Amino acid sequence: MLRRPLAHWVLAAAAIARALVAATSVPESNTAEPASRWRHLALYTRDTFVVDAQGNPFFWQGDTAWELFHRLNRSEVVHYLDDRKAKGFNVIMTVAIPELNVTAPNRYGELPLVDLDPTKPNPEYFANVDWCIDRATERGMRVAIARLFRFRFSSSLPRLDTLTCPTGWHGPPILFNATNAAVYGEWFGRRYAGLPKIVGADSDRWWPTNITAYNVARAKNAGQATDVGGIGRLPFADTGDVWEAL
Repeated sequence: MLRRPLAHWVLAAAAIARALVAATSVPESNTAEPASRWRHLALYTRDTFVVDAQGNPFFWQGDTAWELFHRLNRSEVVHYLDDRKAKGFNVIMTVAIPELNVTAPNRYGELPLVDLDPTKPNPEYFANVDWCIDRATERGMRVAIARLFRFRFSSSLPRLDTLTCPTGWHGPPILFNATNAAVYGEWFGRRYAGLPKIVGADSDRWWPTNITAYNVARAKNAGQATDVGGIGRLPFADTGDVWEAL
């Protein structure tokens, strides 16, 4: 059993951007560009900063809307995007598979996965995701998209569903393991090539195996300069195999 605290990242702005952007160096030719219709939105790293496909520096002014695809209807999406555009945001950070209730449909009655199977993305659900991305693009904003929140992870190092955290942070079901995550991740990367990808979504690879004990310790640490709650002494599992598969 691994005993490691959750990582609390405190990064410089350039490092945050590099963590969020699925990027390489600026391509020498068009052959390296993404294949999707959002390829012109691709971002890249150059030295310690981010640039667009033309090599111009890009300042990441982002807002989070994790449940954008899941809880809003299309008129509400347009209202939200217009508001954020007026406030100067140029990136909307969201997640494809909902954080809180993966068994509840979106506003149009569609679930993200057929039979809750990560190897079977629901075409109707993701058609609405595409629609939302297009509306943001029309307003000059990029959508930075996470494949999923890690609350739906199981791991082989060890498997979380055999520990004292059998159902993840927000309850069942746990859907992803290293095998089906690889299938979903490859599909997702092809479909949304060109869009910045978020890796993590409020989390990292280390996952507390006892959520109750972790929350008690975190409450004790509130406002404290040291780990008085003992988070560092709690058992954590490593879900790195699923992250790498995605």
